[in-house]
Amino acid sequence: MSKKALAVCFAASAFFWACGGALAYSTTVEPVADTWLDEDSKNSNYGSSYYLNVETDSASGDPDASALIKFALPTLPSNAVVDSARVLLYYCARNGFDTNDWLYVGLYAVEPNSNWPRDWKEMEATWRLCNASLYWDIEGCESIYYDREANYDDRVYFDYSTSFGYKTWIVTNRVRMWYSGQDVNRGWLVRTQSNNDPEGLVFYSREYSPSYRPKLVIDYSIIPEPSGIAALSAGLISLLALWRRRAG
Repeated sequence: MSKKALAVCFAASAFFWACGGALAYSTTVEPVADTWLDEDSKNSNYGSSYYLNVETDSASGDPDASALIKFALPTLPSNAVVDSARVLLYYCARNGFDTNDWLYVGLYAVEPNSNWPRDWKEMEATWRLCNASLYWDIEGCESIYYDREANYDDRVYFDYSTSFGYKTWIVTNRVRMWYSGQDVNRGWLVRTQSNNDPEGLVFYSREYSPSYRPKLVIDYSIIPEPSGIAALSAGLISLLALWRRRAG
């Protein structure tokens, strides 16, 4: 082996170990289901809609429209570690916003406890129904611990000046719990929080053009198996020995 080839091998190895011995990857998936729930039309289903509407009803901050979204987790190698995960929704319109209005949009895990199944269906869920045979405990998926988690995984602030485009919610901990089996993946309730005047936002759904659909982005690392590390170390030692013999 030439000195140049050896130098390349050592440089690649040094880079590998400088990165902590792990290889970084990223994968992106689109939803397998999404819809929105409308208090003003409690029996209507919007599973085929191009849009996801979320809206605050009154100064109390209670929503009168919320969305549901679910992603199927991509299969990762058994030695993969999730470094980060984020949901991207494309913000495309606003309703009832004045220049001083504002609200937060939070992602709340739909009840992840296997004892309280809330397996909502895209083409069946309504303000009243989780699916064709099951009612929400409180309409609009609003029962804490029976329909949804009490706390949001992340929330994003919007006001009149917020530009249209993709907005990002960080959901790393939730995705890790889904992969570990600690929680059941039933997706998220996309819900408004506001003590301001009634206002709403619109996001594109998975039925819209591919360039604007919701996304789940997962960044992960592959930790080498001990046998692979040992093989790499042995190979480097052999290369070093060969180089020294030729140099001598």
